[in-house]
Amino acid sequence: MLVAVTGNFAVGKSAFLRSLKRLGFEVLDIDRFVAKVYETKEMIEWVKGEIGSTIALNDVVDRKLLAVIIFNDARKLKKLREKLYPIVTERIKEIGHSNEIVFVEVPLLFEADMAGLFDKVVLLTASQETAISRAQKKGFTEEEYLSRIRFQIPQEEKIPKADFVVDSEGPVNKLAYQAGVIAKKLREEAEK
Repeated sequence: MLVAVTGNFAVGKSAFLRSLKRLGFEVLDIDRFVAKVYETKEMIEWVKGEIGSTIALNDVVDRKLLAVIIFNDARKLKKLREKLYPIVTERIKEIGHSNEIVFVEVPLLFEADMAGLFDKVVLLTASQETAISRAQKKGFTEEEYLSRIRFQIPQEEKIPKADFVVDSEGPVNKLAYQAGVIAKKLREEAEK
């Protein structure tokens, strides 16, 4: 069973996935795969040509600078998504999961229209205040948080599309408990 874990920026996806990993599940992060895509010659050349040559000096994509540019230019963000989404889609299709439950963190699952690639979807939610606080703890400013979130579908619109909704407010042990409950339900369903 292939299970997507999604949610808007800074809602606790990573903490939720760490809990699943501690429970013995395979956990994959699409952002790590995307980071490797940015190291390929094809992507470096594409970024130089489509976004700007200063973003890939010495043939290394400066992802922080890229984020600043694309989250302030809807046209460039759209072009980047059109380039990346097909590559990510193919990677997801290659994930082996025949007799096991594999969780995949896909932050932009609904924005990329990739929900159909998964058997189940877990959506994490949090208040904007909590998400901003978490983003700031990761080194982002409130302005950077707001520039990213404006390109994401509001979490209220995602709730009806998810199989499980996890409110990530509160302590980490509450999140770990919720991960355990969902894992148990998925195991029971997989065994039917």
